[in-house]
Amino acid sequence: MINKRILCTIAALFFVSALPLASQAGNMDMTDKQEQKLHSLFLINGTLPHLMKPIKAHWDDPALGLTPEQKKQLSAVQDENMAAVKQLMQQIPPLEMQVKQEIMAGKKPEQIKPLVDKIAALKSKGTMAHLGCLYTVRSILTPEQLTTIKKLIGQ
Repeated sequence: MINKRILCTIAALFFVSALPLASQAGNMDMTDKQEQKLHSLFLINGTLPHLMKPIKAHWDDPALGLTPEQKKQLSAVQDENMAAVKQLMQQIPPLEMQVKQEIMAGKKPEQIKPLVDKIAALKSKGTMAHLGCLYTVRSILTPEQLTTIKKLIGQ
C-alpha cells in the first residue's frame, strides 16, 4: 500500500516536472527547428560562427560599410554555400532514417557501418563547405568590417 502511494507520488511529480519541457518543445520557433536541422548537417555544431547571418542583417548598415563589390562577392559565396547545404539537406536525413530502420530491423552495427560512413562523409563535406565559406568571407571583409561583425556576433 505504501509502495503504491510512493510510486504514484513519484510518477505524479515526474509528470508535473516534465510539463514545462514538453511545453517548451511544442512552442519551439520554426527558425529554431530550421537551425537545428542546419546544424545537424555538420560535424562541428554550435562552435563555428555563421558570419553571413549578421552580415545580411546589417547589409546596408553604414557602420559595416559594405561596398557594392563586396556585396556582390558575399552574395556569390552565400549562393554557393547554400547550394551545398541544400544538397546535404536532401541527402542526409533519408540516410539517417535508413540507419534507424535498419538497426530497428535487427541488423548488426557492422552491417550498417557503410551507411554511417556515407553520412559521416557528407557531414564532413558540409563542414568543409562551412569552413570554406568562413575563410572566403573573412578574405572579402576588411579588418575593420571583420571587427564589426565579430562584435555583432559577440566574439
